[in-house]
Amino acid sequence: AYSSGADTVTGFDWNHGIGNTQFKFGVTNNPASGYSDEVTIGLNAPYSNFNYWKLRTMVWNRMSNTVSLYINGVYQGGGSTPNTAGKALYDGSGIIFGSLHGWKHYGRRSLIRIYNRELSTQEIQQNFNALRGRYGL
Repeated sequence: AYSSGADTVTGFDWNHGIGNTQFKFGVTNNPASGYSDEVTIGLNAPYSNFNYWKLRTMVWNRMSNTVSLYINGVYQGGGSTPNTAGKALYDGSGIIFGSLHGWKHYGRRSLIRIYNRELSTQEIQQNFNALRGRYGL
């Protein structure tokens, strides 16, 4: 979701950046000028492999203005989002999974969960362990 151009709201985009070797958190309060905050995390095998089930856990802590990425319960990296601190989230276009402004994800998704708080590292690992057997991991 993106803001409508007003500088009082914040939109965000979380995706595999270019190709499959990086993940990008993009956060903006002015889509006309690109991301206000952008965090790119490099991914190595097996987390960058195609045709491989992965449990991605993306964390955006609005209190500390940080983002983190875990894949299969393993921390991959993170960064800060200071330029959008204190801005309200834009909710005018709803939530879209797998498509954004003509870009589409042609993979499969099994489960999406959204929490209203940051999960601990132990909870992230527990979620992965509870689901890994479904996908042969």
